[in-house]
Amino acid sequence: GMFLLPVAVGPAPLISDLAQLESSLRFRIQTLAMNTIASVAGLPAVTIPFRTANGLSLGIQLVGRHGSDLSLISLAGSLADKTRR
Repeated sequence: GMFLLPVAVGPAPLISDLAQLESSLRFRIQTLAMNTIASVAGLPAVTIPFRTANGLSLGIQLVGRHGSDLSLISLAGSLADKTRR
């Protein structure tokens, strides 16, 4: 089994938004909480980046069980190909 999880709490902030320190730090802390799950558990994970309809960067992550590295990469490649169409 695998988990499909968001990589961040929303689209990547615009560079101009990074000047707002409080919201920038909140976004970073919330995102780190989401994308460190696999690392803490020692599980393989791969991120698939894509863009929203208005061009903002997003990503999803696939987290697999121990030893599923190759099948995880294969599935990620298939999904990435489909999101680029």
